[in-house]
Amino acid sequence: DAFNSFFVLAHFRIIVVSITLLFYTNLNTLHNSAKPPVFYLDGTVPYSNNAFTILASLICVSFTVIPTILLLIYPTKTFQKFLNSCKINFLPLHIFMDSFLGYYKNGTNGTRDYRYFAGLSLLFRYLVFTNIFIYNETNIVSCSSFSMVAMVFSLSFALCQPYKRNACNAFDSIALLLWAVVHFLILFQLIFT
Repeated sequence: DAFNSFFVLAHFRIIVVSITLLFYTNLNTLHNSAKPPVFYLDGTVPYSNNAFTILASLICVSFTVIPTILLLIYPTKTFQKFLNSCKINFLPLHIFMDSFLGYYKNGTNGTRDYRYFAGLSLLFRYLVFTNIFIYNETNIVSCSSFSMVAMVFSLSFALCQPYKRNACNAFDSIALLLWAVVHFLILFQLIFT
């Protein structure tokens, strides 16, 4: 439970710091002479692409790719058979995964198994995060790509209804739809003004 709380509370903050370490910017002086690259958020710290890049990349991969893949493949029967065939006690992994997958329909009572939606939701959060961090809201490519992705996820939540509670299905569908509409309006304003 302690790792679950840490993962939920500190997950995106760790990714923000890691991505901040990966991005740099070039500063120009008054006479347009280029200075060495500096960190994206703090121009007083010189950028060193050796140690920071390796460490930040490892942190990003360990906190983004591994949890997303685990959430996507954990509900599959093949992965469950693989875990059962190993001689290691995977009880902590089962507890960790059940805390994230418990809100989704698990295939009992004649319903389909939608637990993989936890991984898709996490993947959507990564797309939103990188879209906001790399681009800003005044970029046409950013607004159009984000609005399309939000629309696809809104329709998938509305059609599949992966949560056990119908109120959660309606809330996610409506929230994502409103978010897509807002970005369509921003896109419309950017194109026609």
